[in-house]
Amino acid sequence: MTKEKLKQILSLKYDPKIVGFLVSEFVKMRENYWLGDSEKTLIKGARYAELCIALLKQSTQPKKEIDLNKINFEQYYLFLINLPKKDSMDELLYLVIPNVLKGLYSIRNKKDGMHFKLSTLYFVDSEYVVNASSWILSQLLLTISEDENEIETIVESVIK
Repeated sequence: MTKEKLKQILSLKYDPKIVGFLVSEFVKMRENYWLGDSEKTLIKGARYAELCIALLKQSTQPKKEIDLNKINFEQYYLFLINLPKKDSMDELLYLVIPNVLKGLYSIRNKKDGMHFKLSTLYFVDSEYVVNASSWILSQLLLTISEDENEIETIVESVIK
């Protein structure tokens, strides 16, 4: 599975422009993680969280363009969690995923380098960010296809 195939699948439901940037940040985040660069992993993880929250907000208002250079994370987060939830999918998309994204975003942006010198703690943060980001990606894919085997194949190919 290539990065392009992942973009193609996600673009079936979500804005292709945002999907392109989202997948690119996901791949860069994972590359930095495997290279052992925890700081860059966290930076890319925060950007991934911004793009993902923008993707979810844009999916609720498809005609409204989002400036990806001016993502107001907190505003988009509050917008999503306050949406009415009709079913479990809405709850996943507009409550559960945004709360996980807030955690990812906060690790980089709220700690502001609090323990950059403590490499073990920094590594644990980066490990959480990568795993949570992979989980979010798998959940987004499940909104497109209910074939869990297909989703598992896609996610495995991207995270290897």
